[in-house]
Amino acid sequence: MKWTKNETEKLVKMYSEGKSNSEIAKVLKKSTAAIRRKISRINGPDQVIMFTNTEEVEKEEETETTKTCLPKNKVHSSRAYQGWNSSDLKTLNMMKKSNYSWMDIGSCLKRSPNECEIIFNSLDWDKFTATGAIESVIEKPVQIKRDDTITEKEFHSDVSMERVRLEQNNQKMMYQKQVNEKARWEMLIDMVKQGIAVAPRVEPELAPPADPNKLYDDEDMGLIISDTHIGESFTLADTNGLSEYNMSLFKKRAEVLKRRVESIANRHQRLHNLDTLNIFCLGDIVQGLKHVGKWGPAYNEQNVVNQVFEGVSEFSKLLIYWLGIFKNINFFGVMGNHGRGAPPNMEELIVNWDYMFYKILELQLGKYPEIKFDIPPSWIQKANVRGSKFILSHGEDAKSQLGLPFYGLVRNERRQIGLAGEIFDYMLCGHFHTSAELETNTGKIIINGSWVGGDVHSLKHMQTSSRPTQRAFGIHDKRGITWQYNIDLRSDDDFMYEGRHRPK
Repeated sequence: MKWTKNETEKLVKMYSEGKSNSEIAKVLKKSTAAIRRKISRINGPDQVIMFTNTEEVEKEEETETTKTCLPKNKVHSSRAYQGWNSSDLKTLNMMKKSNYSWMDIGSCLKRSPNECEIIFNSLDWDKFTATGAIESVIEKPVQIKRDDTITEKEFHSDVSMERVRLEQNNQKMMYQKQVNEKARWEMLIDMVKQGIAVAPRVEPELAPPADPNKLYDDEDMGLIISDTHIGESFTLADTNGLSEYNMSLFKKRAEVLKRRVESIANRHQRLHNLDTLNIFCLGDIVQGLKHVGKWGPAYNEQNVVNQVFEGVSEFSKLLIYWLGIFKNINFFGVMGNHGRGAPPNMEELIVNWDYMFYKILELQLGKYPEIKFDIPPSWIQKANVRGSKFILSHGEDAKSQLGLPFYGLVRNERRQIGLAGEIFDYMLCGHFHTSAELETNTGKIIINGSWVGGDVHSLKHMQTSSRPTQRAFGIHDKRGITWQYNIDLRSDDDFMYEGRHRPK
């Protein structure tokens, strides 16, 4: 909307009388923003209003080089110095002489940098220094910009001052946080010291000496035997010096197992009766036929018939020797995948050389009634020893991912529980040539090691190897499996296995 000459003159007159923008807008029936814009166009962006000690309206003459300006208000200069005192002025003078920036001075005096600059430039500092009183210089006219508009310089100055204030507040907050944290820790330390000071002295109660003649509860011993792979053969040259296995090493490791089972039994028989040895045989006893599995004929040292009969001979020696240590031996056996008599799904499961091995061993030891055999024609078997329920399988049905098939084994355990309609305490399996143990919701899965350790297949295709181990443990009537041993089958002169020297 255009301004008429009459409206403009009325605006100048009301403005000269000191009327506010809102009062002028109400009389002229225009918006406050329109009044502000009109005043800005008349005055110019750099025009200021002069405050003096009189209230008269001073008119300026218009020249060719200047445009018409609004009359300047003259009021008492105390309005310009509102909130200032002599101490503030002394600080202002001192900081300016020390070359502080207006932003730093404004931050110190808690005023805008623009106001500090205006006050400094308006004072007669010689007169103020001589008297030291603000009243001596208060009559000097001071130029203050009207607050209707804010220049870009003032805006950036205020932003800088606000940033300094926020940084100072943040530093104060961080400092206070550190003080509070330190105080809390010191209070906690003092409380602990006070608690220690008043805590009663604890008098030790010595346990009675152990009775050397007292025995603990009776237990059985469990021994897992699996993955002997009788007949497999490969040399250090085949594995670049990492591992080897053959019939000679099988017999040597059988001797190590015999002696270490004896050592474990003698140690525990000093503490409790250990009359029965339970052998859990989990398959892959023989390396198997040459053309029925992925292992192929390349690393077979003997045919499967010789594997069976030489293995039966060595196992017979083991069991007969252990009869001198235990009163009874219970032998449980399930079949593995290496003993298959035909490729998968080409023959019945019972056509397995592991099953043949167990039955011939049973016949071989028939004259020893202390040795009892439980050999089902199945891939899975249940056993109950001193109230603990075991389920035995070779483990090849559990699918492996990234090494050991923990998920596959847990899934198999759940499904076997569903099929059998009862919960088992322990699930025993072999096949993976690595000793491991896994807790489940219902019990525990125990994975046995092997006699071979790392072979050509595991080293080349899986880039993994393990020590040749078998597992032994104690079985208690109420607590189930108590103590356990991973029996290392390497002899004292066999620590070059897998390229490692025997540790000193």
